Amino acid sequence: MDDFEDDSPSETTTCPSCGAEVYEDAVVCPVCNEYVTHRSFVFRGRPLWYVLLAAAGILAAVWMFLT
Repeated sequence: MDDFEDDSPSETTTCPSCGAEVYEDAVVCPVCNEYVTHRSFVFRGRPLWYVLLAAAGILAAVWMFLT
């Protein structure tokens, strides 16, 4: 029986230092040898109105809690 090999393509991301395409699970960029940091930011790619609305909602909740 053959061993199961995952043939699905790995996701890639852009190196923050040099802009090269690197695998999502890479620790070091193979092009520039810089560490690749993977940040997960909730508001990435969101429009400005979305971020402002979320901030207003958080401030309103804090205000309601304190009063």
